[in-house]
Parts: sequence; structure tokens; C-alpha cells
Amino acid sequence: MPDSKHFVLYFLISALLLTAGKTYAGTDSLSLAEAIRWLENESHHLIRASRRTMKDSTSAFPPQVGIGYEAFWLRDYVYTLEGSIDSYSDRELLDASRIFIKSAIDKILREHERIGEYFFTETAKSLQNLDSEIMAGIQQKFLEMNIPVLCIHDSCIAARQHENLLNQVMKEVYVEHLGFEPVLEWAHR
Repeated sequence: MPDSKHFVLYFLISALLLTAGKTYAGTDSLSLAEAIRWLENESHHLIRASRRTMKDSTSAFPPQVGIGYEAFWLRDYVYTLEGSIDSYSDRELLDASRIFIKSAIDKILREHERIGEYFFTETAKSLQNLDSEIMAGIQQKFLEMNIPVLCIHDSCIAARQHENLLNQVMKEVYVEHLGFEPVLEWAHR
């Protein structure tokens, strides 16, 4: 008796064959391994058949071509990668990555319209560097006191008994770099 994972896969293959309204010669007596190979082959053919060339000549693979659903969704794309990554060429994988990265950047720029003009500039790099210097300064002061502190981006985690000291050190280092006190938010766990 096959394990439950293989049984479910075999059941899905059987259901696919029955609901497709087509009879595939010899598929009713396939072994599980043969059925899996058949399904993988059909998946490859479906993915390749869904290929659409975009205006910039990159390839997109909408999941339900031909029924009016021509969107190229990251979720659907990831599902096909999990099951059939070999259906794509290296070029197609790279192009899809560029599409989704560009989409993410566009969304970030829309969400932060007021400061978007500074993204990807020397100003942004300088601010990121300044943030790193502030966090490194906080870590250095705690290292000198032999007290562990964990810094993640612009936040610090320390033992509850060091909360007041952390507050003081964070403000001191911030003032050293920027000349004014920060507004700190505390999250207790």
C-alpha cells in the first residue's frame, strides 16, 4: 500500500484524468511511478503552452491562459517552480525575477511617495550608513560594559534589567551622531 502522500497524488492524477473528459490511452492502468511521470510531463506541456511574450520580449507564464485570466502572479509562478522548474530556461527564470523585483520596487515607491525621490541615491546610502554607525556605537558601548545586546536594523534587544541603560545609551549615541534626542518606542515581551 503506498503512503498517504503518494495515495493523494495518485488520487489527484485519477481525478484529473476523469474530469478532463478525455481518455488517455493506457492511463487507467498506470503504476504510481508512471502516473507521476505522466503528470510531470503534462505539467511541463501546460507551462510551456501558457508562455506569453511581453512587449519588452520577456516571457511570462499566466496560469490560466485562454480563459480571460492573463495576469502573471508571483504566487502561481512559485507553485509552478516548485513542481516543474525544469520547464523554464535560465533566461526565463531571470526575466521573471526582474519582473517581480521591478514590481516590488514600484510598489515601495508608490507607498513612500513623499520620500521616493531619495531612494537609490547617495542620500539614501548616507542615511543607511548613518543608521549602521549609530547601531554599531550602541553595540560598542554595551560590549565595553560586557552586557549582551542584539541590534536588528534600527532596534535593540537586551535583558529587561538593562532597559533603562539601553534607553540611555541609545539616546547618547544618537545625539553624538545627529545632535538631538530620538523618539524611542519600547516593546516589552
